[in-house]
Amino acid sequence: MLTSQKTPTITASGGKNSLDATVAVKLSVDIVKSRQNGHQTSLTSCRLYAPLYKFNPLAEQRYLSLAPTKRVEYEDVFQYQFSGVNAGDTFNFLVSNGISDIQSVLVVPFLSASANNNMNPFLSPYGTAGATPDPIPLQQFNILLSGVNLFLENEEYDFQAFSHQLASSNQLNGGLTTGLGSGLIGKFEFENLYRYYYGNTSRSLPSEEGVSRSVQIVGKNASSQQISLMVFVVFRRSMTVDIQTGARIQ
Repeated sequence: MLTSQKTPTITASGGKNSLDATVAVKLSVDIVKSRQNGHQTSLTSCRLYAPLYKFNPLAEQRYLSLAPTKRVEYEDVFQYQFSGVNAGDTFNFLVSNGISDIQSVLVVPFLSASANNNMNPFLSPYGTAGATPDPIPLQQFNILLSGVNLFLENEEYDFQAFSHQLASSNQLNGGLTTGLGSGLIGKFEFENLYRYYYGNTSRSLPSEEGVSRSVQIVGKNASSQQISLMVFVVFRRSMTVDIQTGARIQ
C-alpha cells in the first residue's frame, strides 16, 4: 500500500478565487494469498491454459501406427560471464571446453560495478542494462571454435560487426532478399546502444555434426571503462518421445 499527499490548486470561474485542498492518493497492489489491508485476489494458484483435443479412436489408431515416436529438435543455451576487463585491455577467454552442434555465439558487453559507482548495472534504476547492453565498443573481436577462427579476420570496425554478422541474424532469409526487410536493430541503433557481438556458427561440414568443440572469444575493450562480458552459446539438441505415453525414449 502506497500513500502520498498532494496539494492541488483549484481555480474558480473568472480566476479571482482559489481553493487549496489536500487530497490523499492511495495505490495498492494485490498479491496472491495476501490479506493485507483487506485486499485479496480470487486467484490462489497458478493456471496454465492449453488446448486439448481428443482423437477419434480410428484416427488415433492410424496415427500411432504411422508414427509411434516423434523426434523433437530444440535449442538450448549455455551462458557464462567474464568480469574485470580493464579499459584498453585485450581479452582471451575460454567459454567452454566442449559443446556439440553449436548454432551461434553472442557476446554482450556491460559496464562493471566499479565503473558504475560501485553499483551493479543490472540493479541500477538509472540504466537499461539487462534489457539492453551498454554502448561499449569492442575491437579485434573474434570467436574461435576448437582453436579455429570463425571470422577470416578480427572485427575492428562497427560495419564489420553489424553488416557481416548481426544484420543477418534471425532475419528473413538472412536479410538478403531484395525488397524484403526484417529486424529491429539498424546500424544507427547498433552504434549507439545495441552492441550485440554475434557469430553464426551453424555452418559446418556433415563430418563435424555432433562433434564437441571448444568455444573461445578474443578481443579488446576499446572503451574507457572497465567492463564485463556476458556470453551466450546456443546449441541444438533433440530427443525422441513415445507418442502414446509421452515418455522420453532417448
